Amino acid sequence: MKKSTKEAGCVRYELHQNMENPLEFTFVDRFESEKAFDFHCAQEYAVHYFDEILPP
Repeated sequence: MKKSTKEAGCVRYELHQNMENPLEFTFVDRFESEKAFDFHCAQEYAVHYFDEILPP
């Protein structure tokens, strides 16, 4: 998350954990443009999350 908030174009980036189900997370993010969001999604840590951590 720290890397995401330092990216150019990141306006808001929050991670929330469900108190009743600690395995459930919600991301709230906002980027200045689609280009900034696409840059974020292409970062190694984001790709790793979507490919390796996010449940199917």
